Amino acid sequence: AYSGNDHWNDMYRQLRGYYETFGNSGVPPNWSGHSELADWVALQRQVYREITSGYRPATSREKSRWKQLQQLDFVVNYDEWHWSAKFNELMESLKGSKYYNQHYIAPYLRTWVEEQQQNRNGSHPTSQDRTQKLRHIGVLKETTGKDDWLYI
Repeated sequence: AYSGNDHWNDMYRQLRGYYETFGNSGVPPNWSGHSELADWVALQRQVYREITSGYRPATSREKSRWKQLQQLDFVVNYDEWHWSAKFNELMESLKGSKYYNQHYIAPYLRTWVEEQQQNRNGSHPTSQDRTQKLRHIGVLKETTGKDDWLYI
């Protein structure tokens, strides 16, 4: 019989494969590349949030599993991790250039910057901290109290 522990171990092996392939454990929520793994990772994130928020205590099995997940630098807050990863890529691509210019960055990063622009006033506004970071690297400037995105 296939026990819950066997399933967890099997999924952990798949996560380790993802980590070895992509260099991180940031499996996107609703990832169509492997929906079973995405669902399992989402469940691990939920369990972690329940425990760290004080909603319930961790079992000894969960503590042991968490140690295993930490070996893969498990990404608990995917949104924060993903944003930071993209921001760091953008910073790296802007090294040596004085101004933000669409021609200096790869199209997928340009798309990400455009998403940040749309998020400024959308249903999921860019946080003040993120806005400040984008402003600091010259992607965003402040003029008369309004944020303007710099496009050349």
